[in-house]
Amino acid sequence: MSGGFKHVRNYLSNIINIVLLWILQYIWTLPGFVVVISYLYSNQSIRHIADHVMKWFNRKIEDYVYLIDDEKRVALIIGADNAVGYCLAKKLVRKNYHVLMGVKSIKVGLRMKRKIVTNYPFCHVTVLSVDMGNPMSVFYFAKRIRHIYRRVDVLYLNNSVVNIESMDWNVMYEALRSKSIDCLFTTGRASEHGKYMITPVNLGTNDCGFGIEFCQQVLSPFILVGVLNPPNAKIQELRVLLSNANMPGRVVWSGSSTCSRDAFNWSDPQHLHGHLSFYSHKWLTHLLQPALNEALRDTGVQSFEACPGLVLTGTSPRFFRRMSWLIYILGFFFPTIQLWPATGARTLLHIGTHRKEYKDLNPNHLYYMQWRLQGLVQSPFVEDVHLAESRFAYNWLFSLYRKLKNSSILLGDMSKSVMALQDTNMAPRMRANSL
Repeated sequence: MSGGFKHVRNYLSNIINIVLLWILQYIWTLPGFVVVISYLYSNQSIRHIADHVMKWFNRKIEDYVYLIDDEKRVALIIGADNAVGYCLAKKLVRKNYHVLMGVKSIKVGLRMKRKIVTNYPFCHVTVLSVDMGNPMSVFYFAKRIRHIYRRVDVLYLNNSVVNIESMDWNVMYEALRSKSIDCLFTTGRASEHGKYMITPVNLGTNDCGFGIEFCQQVLSPFILVGVLNPPNAKIQELRVLLSNANMPGRVVWSGSSTCSRDAFNWSDPQHLHGHLSFYSHKWLTHLLQPALNEALRDTGVQSFEACPGLVLTGTSPRFFRRMSWLIYILGFFFPTIQLWPATGARTLLHIGTHRKEYKDLNPNHLYYMQWRLQGLVQSPFVEDVHLAESRFAYNWLFSLYRKLKNSSILLGDMSKSVMALQDTNMAPRMRANSL
């Protein structure tokens, strides 16, 4: 069903492109057309619409124009083995980026790389293995990246997959009765402080005693970004690579408009004993942004949060996949419904690469893509956080980072699976030399 809708959408897009080319080729140079356009442009409302159209046209051009530099820009995608990460990798390859795909399974990563190379033979894609649920693997991964590459222009911390345990259909009925469908498709609840419709799975704890989902969503990304070590302001982990980028390095976190302060509690920050871990960790990610940008200010690195929106994949519940046509129609009224992974990846792409257009973003806000004409907008359902609380969260995570960094047990007894991390592009060459 989704393939049929994609075919219709691509067909309509081709028709629109043909009409635009015909206008540019035959009508644009007519004197009468220029006079009419000048008269219409004098109207303020029409001028406002025309400005939105031109911004959309510029963004569309940026998606297809290749960057020609002496050295390719480097983009590191964590979680590239899910649908949004894979589509993001394809979009970055089209913009002539050297894409580093951080995946948990090398086999899955190589399969995705083969698909990308088949469509874009000129691309540069590297597959690296990292287990975001294990801080030991993340420390070694960061060390490996710093050893191989001199800089990273964009770091995408993409982890937006919700593992569904159960669904409460009464929440949908309540949203229909109270006419709050917009709140349901944006926050996952019928009201601002109501019950969630989807209950995520609690993945338990890892060998280090941390919550697996807490490591995937918060702790491991925090380790990758690196933190300042007061009072010496020592640069750690990937921060030096981001600060060495041609343009100011950017860190793009994959947030969610379903995050809520109600789901988070400082008595259980890892949410080991609850059933709303996904919403709690996304709120902690949102809470961290102001203090993280304050710490990164001297290096020029910026950190922002992007919401891919509601995306259906092959692992989504069968009910949602069968109702994809209805969800597609609802997407015209509720912009957080992106439906396709490619449209969800566009939000992360624009924040990370369209820096001239989005240079004045507020790190205290969560952004999502509201159609193509309007571009990125702030999510109205996610409240801003206080800087004092954000600093408290930053210091708490920094204390965990420092304990892990100084732990001889953690860093000294690395398992063979972690030490086996390698650049898969170099593997055939190493095997040839060994023969």
